Amino acid sequence: MALSEISLTDQWSHCACSVRTVLLSIQSLLGEPNNDSPLNSYAAKLWENQEDYKRVLTKKYAEAQK
Repeated sequence: MALSEISLTDQWSHCACSVRTVLLSIQSLLGEPNNDSPLNSYAAKLWENQEDYKRVLTKKYAEAQK
C-alpha cells in the first residue's frame, strides 16, 4: 500500500459524518435554503413568494415534458 493511500484511509476513518447525517444535512438545505447568500439570485428571489415560485416551477416542468 502506498503512503498516499494510508494517509487517505486514516483521514476518512475519523470522519464523524455518517450517510444519514449527510442526507439529513442535504434535506435541511433543500427545505430551508440560505437566501442571504444565494448561488442563484433569481431562484432566491422567487423563493420569497411561494406562489410565484410554484408557478414558474410548474411552467418550466411543463416545458421540459414537451
